[in-house]
Amino acid sequence: MNASLTEAQSYSREARRAEELANRLESQASFFKGDSAAGSLNLSQAYREWGLAEIERNRDFYGNVRFDDVTFQLSPEGQALQAKFIEGYAEQLRDGIEERLVLAPGQPVSRPAISGAGSVRGSAQTGGGGLGTVPQVDAGNIHDEVQRAQAAGRPKISGSRGRLDAVTKGAQGASAEAADDVKEW
Repeated sequence: MNASLTEAQSYSREARRAEELANRLESQASFFKGDSAAGSLNLSQAYREWGLAEIERNRDFYGNVRFDDVTFQLSPEGQALQAKFIEGYAEQLRDGIEERLVLAPGQPVSRPAISGAGSVRGSAQTGGGGLGTVPQVDAGNIHDEVQRAQAAGRPKISGSRGRLDAVTKGAQGASAEAADDVKEW
């Protein structure tokens, strides 16, 4: 009876854990489904507000630039501004989730009883029968098959080359003279 009671309690705990996990996954899914665009907009707005303030605080470094200027955003100074924001934002995220990250207790990982390359080679199975069990292939048959395929392919290649040469017979390539000829035409 004690064993059945213990087993029932274990199943109840496992069911509670599964339900909690399902609820967490469901809430995450609804967040990503509904709020991902809003989250992107919030991040963009946060970057814009932070960037405007950062430029104002450090006019000596950034000079007389506008935050919304694409040229500035692609410049080394703009990329430095982006990197500084990302670093600060990542630090905020780390601080916000660090206490939530906990390594779950579990069984320790056992180390294999391997002492070196010799013990690996000794434990490997290579088929057992020696060289006699490997099927032998007649190299002459393969050579003949390759020669037949090459012989059949040669006329196809020369025919393709002939058609290509006929189509491109008058082509001169790119040059200043060819460009002048096209302009005159």
